[in-house]
Amino acid sequence: MKLNRIIEKLGIEPITKESFRIFLGSLKTMLRCSAEKNLESLMTWDAPVLPNLKKLDSDEIRFVESEILKINISIEECQIQVQKLIPQETRKKFAAYYTIQQGVYFMAAVAQEYLKRFRGGKIVLADP
Repeated sequence: MKLNRIIEKLGIEPITKESFRIFLGSLKTMLRCSAEKNLESLMTWDAPVLPNLKKLDSDEIRFVESEILKINISIEECQIQVQKLIPQETRKKFAAYYTIQQGVYFMAAVAQEYLKRFRGGKIVLADP
């Protein structure tokens, strides 16, 4: 199945439709809240999974981009769904990422960009 192959290339676990849905919702939020215009620009971000977008071929990139346009899931809902998909012990390991300097820089950069674009907008930092 094309979807499973894409999820595997991206290094997303577990390999499920729901995982991909969460990924799409997260990408849509990043694109909306940053100055980035497409997936290619996100490939350079120093964040989990995003550099793996380089592993996708052009048809797979187009597929992901088309699915982003269709997806309708909030980042808050993504947070809830991640908690259902990933066992607590595994989530703790991911949470540790955000306590290291790289995670702090990433979150700060995203928040700064959001504030530049949407002055006075609400900020939600979701922790899976």
